[in-house]
Amino acid sequence: MKRVLAALLVLLMITFVAACEERPVPSSGLGDNKGEEGNNSPDPSPEPVSVAEEIVFDEKGILIKVTGIADSWLGPEIKVYIENNSDLPITIQARNTSVNGFMIEPVFSCDVASGKKASDGLTFSDSDMENHSIDVIIDIEMEFHIFNSTTWDTIVDSQPVKITTTAAGKYTQTYDSSGDLLLDSAGIKIVFQGMSEDLFGPGANLYIENNSNQAVTIQARDTSVNGFMVEPIFSCDIVPGKKALDGLTFFEDDILDNGIDTITEIELSFHIFDADSWDAILDTEPITITP
Repeated sequence: MKRVLAALLVLLMITFVAACEERPVPSSGLGDNKGEEGNNSPDPSPEPVSVAEEIVFDEKGILIKVTGIADSWLGPEIKVYIENNSDLPITIQARNTSVNGFMIEPVFSCDVASGKKASDGLTFSDSDMENHSIDVIIDIEMEFHIFNSTTWDTIVDSQPVKITTTAAGKYTQTYDSSGDLLLDSAGIKIVFQGMSEDLFGPGANLYIENNSNQAVTIQARDTSVNGFMVEPIFSCDIVPGKKALDGLTFFEDDILDNGIDTITEIELSFHIFDADSWDAILDTEPITITP
C-alpha cells in the first residue's frame, strides 16, 4: 500500500510540474512574451514592463504605496505596501478598476489592524488579460474603497488612482468594436459580438463604451429568447472614458425548460442609470439581437 501511495504521489508531482512548465506566458501582460506579437505591441519581443515605486494614497492615517509589478500564479500583480496609522481596523479594496482602458476587476481585499503594516497585491487573471487582448500592461486605474473591518462603515473612497508602467508611450492598446450596433445614445455605445458558451449556459457577447461624463450601470429588462421570457445574468458598471467586454448569460436550465434548441432571437431593453445616485439615464425601446 505504501508503495502504491508513493507512486501516486510521484505521478501527481510530475503532472503538477508539467502543468507549471506548460503555463502560457503571452497573456501575463508584463511584456515578456518572447517571439509573440500581441495586438497592442509593434515589437514581437517587448521588454518586460515595470512600475515606479510611489505613494498613491495618504489620508486619514492610511498610506498605500505601489512597490512593483510581478507575475503571480494567477496573473500579473501590482504589489502594494500599506500602513494603517489610524486607530481603526481597516479593509482596503479596489473599485472601478481598468487595465489599458478596459474595465477588469482584480483579486484584492486587504485587512490591516490599527498600527500595523501589510504587503499585498492587486492580481489580474491571465484569462482576463487574454480575453481583452492585453499583451502589455500600459496603465491601470482604480479607486480605493476603505472601510472599518468591524462595522463595515466607509472610512474613505479615494479619488481615481492611475498607475503607469514603463510601456506607456511605447505601445498602444487596440479595441475591437466590430459587430452589430445595438445602442449609441447618451454617450453609451453597445455592440453585439456573437454568442459564446460558459459554465452557466449560452451568452451574448457585448462590447460597451462609456463616452459620457458619469459612471453608469447597464442592465437588461424584459428579456426574451425565441419569444420566451428568460432573465439573463447581466449588470455592467463602467466609468467615463472606459470600455468593457461583458455579456448576457442565460442559464442552461432556463433555455432547456423552454424547449429552445438554438437561440435565433433575443429581445430586450437596456436600463442605464447613474452608478452613484441610481438616477435613471436611459431606458431603451425593445432591441432585437439576431445571433
